[in-house]
Amino acid sequence: DRVDVLTLCASHDQALPLLRELALAEKLHLDIEFAGSLDALRTLDAGGCLLAGFHVLDDVARGSVSARAYRARLKPGHHKLIGFAQRIQGVMTAPGNPLGIATLDDLTRPGLRWVGRPEGAGTRVLLEELTERAGVPMPTSFALTEPSHVAAAQAVASGAADFAFGREAAAHAAGLHFVLLARERYFLVTLK
Repeated sequence: DRVDVLTLCASHDQALPLLRELALAEKLHLDIEFAGSLDALRTLDAGGCLLAGFHVLDDVARGSVSARAYRARLKPGHHKLIGFAQRIQGVMTAPGNPLGIATLDDLTRPGLRWVGRPEGAGTRVLLEELTERAGVPMPTSFALTEPSHVAAAQAVASGAADFAFGREAAAHAAGLHFVLLARERYFLVTLK
């Protein structure tokens, strides 16, 4: 039996392994490399994959942080977007939320240790977008920088940081408290 291979460079999402299983049932192997959203789009344009995955807020305004980050990398007539999933992101804190974090303003309190995400990560773009909209300074004093939602959640669960910004599923898997701050859409994109 022949199995075709489709390379995918994408931001982390639990739906991707499910997509891999569905594809395999159709004799298509989905070879997934995880990277930040912006890095995934760069890889697609450089010919390093056939499909890329990224996420963005539902209601992105023209000229916003997200629009500036993604518009330069997505060209009409060159890229084809495929709606894939919806996600929820927010703040992950210790169980019971002992620091009482409820809003973006709370993230700017002095002395809080937080887990940042690297340049190129869609979650970092999302947090920059939310802080700009709220007129709140972007937290810049990272205790750690982690490459994935799961790693960020584990850093909070271990006590290495007070909070992280990330996906609800990662927070719940690590037994953390979660404060919802954003709903977003996850897209797959290919060259047209």
